[in-house]
Amino acid sequence: MDAETAARRWADTWSRAWPQRDAEAIAALYADTAAYRSPAFRQPYSGLAGVRRYLGENLPAEENIECWFGEPIASGDRAAVEWWGSWREQRQELTFAGVVDYTDLDLAELPASDLPPARLAAARIAATACQRLDH
Repeated sequence: MDAETAARRWADTWSRAWPQRDAEAIAALYADTAAYRSPAFRQPYSGLAGVRRYLGENLPAEENIECWFGEPIASGDRAAVEWWGSWREQRQELTFAGVVDYTDLDLAELPASDLPPARLAAARIAATACQRLDH
């Protein structure tokens, strides 16, 4: 799967599955070796089990989820997608925005042997840059 297709698949899945709290559809995007971070500077949730744990802890707490995703920007084997999300959590309105780099996306369909070592290492250290936006 090329970078643009993977990025588009990621955005399409999240835009549909996040408001529906479909943790399995989202988890299916990530490889067994994923390191999921949200926000970017917290300790990662390790592996696919960690992704599922993050989703299981957070999706049920989020209400009135609205999300938007930009068009993927791709060049060669790299891609990025902007995203924005607003929801209510513990009676507080939250809005976050971020950018996901292709190295964060589904690598389950790409054999690790097809990735150069540096790309494989980056893929295992998925870091989503995100920030809270004040209303």
